[in-house]
Amino acid sequence: MVNIKYPASSRQATLVAVLASAILMCGVAVAQAQTGVAAFPNSFEFEGPLRGGTAVQSLGLVNDAGEARLLRFVTIGDVGPWIEVRQVSDGEAIETFAIGAGGDATFDLAVIVPDDIANGTYEGALRVLSGSTEPDDAAVEIGVELPVIVTVNGTQVIAAAMEDFTVGTAEVGTPLPLSVEIRNEGNVAISPQVTVVILTATDEEVASITFAETRIRPGESAVVVDAWSTTSADVGAYVATANATIGSVVLPSRIARFELAPGGSFTRSGEIVSLELANRPEAGGIAIVNAELRNSSEVTAGIRFNGELIYAGGRIGDVGSLARRVGPDETTIVQVFMEVARPGEYQLSGSADVDGILSRPTTFAFSVGAAEGRPVLLYFSLAAGALVLVGLIVWRRRATS
Repeated sequence: MVNIKYPASSRQATLVAVLASAILMCGVAVAQAQTGVAAFPNSFEFEGPLRGGTAVQSLGLVNDAGEARLLRFVTIGDVGPWIEVRQVSDGEAIETFAIGAGGDATFDLAVIVPDDIANGTYEGALRVLSGSTEPDDAAVEIGVELPVIVTVNGTQVIAAAMEDFTVGTAEVGTPLPLSVEIRNEGNVAISPQVTVVILTATDEEVASITFAETRIRPGESAVVVDAWSTTSADVGAYVATANATIGSVVLPSRIARFELAPGGSFTRSGEIVSLELANRPEAGGIAIVNAELRNSSEVTAGIRFNGELIYAGGRIGDVGSLARRVGPDETTIVQVFMEVARPGEYQLSGSADVDGILSRPTTFAFSVGAAEGRPVLLYFSLAAGALVLVGLIVWRRRATS
């Protein structure tokens, strides 16, 4: 590398020119990186976004450099953890983006405001760092820094409504589905606590079920689902009352009446929707099949795959899956794991097992490849050859000494 020295007067003139250019650039609403990547606007201000909500503005990037650049997004400051750069097409958050020479791109700059943040002004920045797209290029990244200011000044409003409360159908000893739909009508995210109290026809409390909390954003609805086991319950009529609270805010209750039927009152049935190989099995390994099952029963029931594995026309043994509880006319996917000792063609034959009631059997054929063994003989030959070569070298040295 050749170092060129300039006269002092030349260096001073150059410094003055650079400073003048910097002063002129201060009035331009575009941030320009030294690599030729520009960002617009050059700053972002969010005034009064909702707590627990998301505010979005557009971010534009232009690559004026003569080569493709890899952009990397880094956030700093108090609002750094709140910032996401998202694709406009699908809303997916990204951390890097490759932009071609002379290309441009538009993104969404999203700010996700925490639920419990206090009123005030919060600052941070988005850094758009630009580097080479070449994996072996160790050049230092340089880029632009875009200030982000978020002012939270709205009054927190907690309001919600219980829009629906439904109780499923069940027999004594089987889970009774419970679902509560809540709509957030405030301006902050909420996590309601839902409790369902179950009484007999004589107002005797037999159960109290507290649901897991579900986070609901402003303007959105969510269905909170749980179940009552009914293990120790009696056949007969019941009344269920759903209560919901959000901190000190109590929502109006809803009531649902239902009956528990004797065991065996409702039909059980199911079907296999599809069977699909989930991996590429090799001899001596495990074959995995995804089984999609439908519960065609009138009630929520346990459903599993129950079948046998066949190889070369002979039965190897029973196979099955874990059971899952599924609502009426709903589907689920379970996995069937099978040991496959030899390569060749296998058949999986089985049924949907709904609380012991089997569906019409379905047969699924799949292939198992030969195991990719290690070339032990080759390794042994190479090792033996190396030993012979070392022996010859030692013998020649001794012979010449």
